[in-house]
Amino acid sequence: MSDNLNKDFEELIRNKLENYSTPVDSNIWGAIERSLIKRKRINYIRVVAGVAAAAVVFLVLAINLFKPENNSQ
Repeated sequence: MSDNLNKDFEELIRNKLENYSTPVDSNIWGAIERSLIKRKRINYIRVVAGVAAAAVVFLVLAINLFKPENNSQ
């Protein structure tokens, strides 16, 4: 019987809260949007920096690998 009561209570609460929403002040949404844009920009910069670093490493290795050897002593 207790399980039935718990299930009924949970269903009642779930139904009451299913489409519940609270209005949010536009200033708060603006702050959230700015924060997300800033994170996106930082992630973009990290990706570009990582690709640039990989390109530099690749170029250094390629130059050293294909550099003609100078045997004159």
